[in-house]
Amino acid sequence: MGNKQVNTYFPTDLENVYDTHSSLLYGIALQILPTKKEAEDAVIRAFTIVHQQKLIQTHCSSIWVVLVKLVVQIAFEQKTVFEQKNNSFKLKQLARTPLLNELFCQQIDLESWCRQNNLTPEQAGIKLRQEIMLLRNLKQNITRDSG
Repeated sequence: MGNKQVNTYFPTDLENVYDTHSSLLYGIALQILPTKKEAEDAVIRAFTIVHQQKLIQTHCSSIWVVLVKLVVQIAFEQKTVFEQKNNSFKLKQLARTPLLNELFCQQIDLESWCRQNNLTPEQAGIKLRQEIMLLRNLKQNITRDSG
């Protein structure tokens, strides 16, 4: 029969981004949401938005930041009204990364943060990369210790 096979795969670039960042994004979502299923859904929704809006092409160098913001935003949207009233959200991992903490938890935009800290966007980009590497190292240590 002439069954058409539907291509459900992401484009290669997005697949690579997914392979690289999905577990860290899942960990962030899991700290906001009460169940694994909801955390998985938040990550999948974030990647779906990136795919549908072709954000990988327009935000290639900052796609990780875009994805983290999307996951946090989606996760908060999924929380119940009762949970949203308790607005003391703080990710344990982000406590060691002040720039990421302010960007994602306190919703401060990067331009304002640069002005407050007398840094250029390039210097802030270097700091972001350093903090992302710290998060990756923390994740690897946790995975190794629990395995």
